[in-house]
Amino acid sequence: MPRGNFLLGIESGAMSFWSSETWISASKIHEYVHRFDKKNLSDGAYKLSLGSEAIVSSGYSELGSENAYRRLSPTEDLKLLPGQYAYLITEERVQLTTGVLGFINASTGIKLKGLINVSGFHVDPGYNGKLIFTVFNAGPTPITLHQGQQIFRLWLSDFRGQGSVKKEGYDSLPRDLADRLHGTYPSPFALSARLNELKDEINVLRTDLGKQKDDKAQLGWYVLIAAIFLLPFVASLYTSMYGVWFGDRMKDYLESSRAKLTNTEPPVRKQQDAAPPAPLNPPATSPAPAANNPTTDAKQDESAQPKGP
Repeated sequence: MPRGNFLLGIESGAMSFWSSETWISASKIHEYVHRFDKKNLSDGAYKLSLGSEAIVSSGYSELGSENAYRRLSPTEDLKLLPGQYAYLITEERVQLTTGVLGFINASTGIKLKGLINVSGFHVDPGYNGKLIFTVFNAGPTPITLHQGQQIFRLWLSDFRGQGSVKKEGYDSLPRDLADRLHGTYPSPFALSARLNELKDEINVLRTDLGKQKDDKAQLGWYVLIAAIFLLPFVASLYTSMYGVWFGDRMKDYLESSRAKLTNTEPPVRKQQDAAPPAPLNPPATSPAPAANNPTTDAKQDESAQPKGP
């Protein structure tokens, strides 16, 4: 029969938690909690105290786990902000036999503030060492802790059969646990705080944007005033440089347009005088007299003379 069942005086197979009286009777044979004090019993639960060490996460910030390790004292408080994780270790050592199983949790008073145990809820049979709790502040306000504060509870129960081997536990918090808490752990309240920060940043950006809009509007008025004063000067400068050339171009364009409307050829400016046009009905011309030919004239004279008998 397992040892726990013998102490409880009940048959094997009926699992139940130890009462305060069972704690006291069993502790006379074996010290399940180092420096056992029956004053720490309450309805079968033994009150465990917070030890002198803690490792705290950085919350929702990006600062990492630097300075995560904290050394506690009865006069120096540990403040857990909303959204922070922490590794906590007990002041007492737990020494279970292989026939006893332990159950752990945070006290009701500290849980009502928002501190939640997320590390597990049992202690293996045969465990020997201090207990490490992983807690999370899920509440809306910071939670203040100090060394010696009885914030943990331990229940014991008989374990059917015998455990495999005894397990050596911890005497202090391993420093490498700080690396596991590196990074961000958002909770609803941490996200709310971060959201408020972002709102403040957005308001600042809106204020800056409004100032920029005012500056742009003011700059627009400056440009308009400058344009009003510079327009006459620019117009006179443009006229003096391009007025004549532009006037000639416009005159040519207007004359060309007028000629197209009247179906006449547009006059060509600055051209030489053209030859007078030929008459529409020129007078008929007689053929020019033939030139005098001496041979022909002699023959005509001979034929004109009378022939003799």
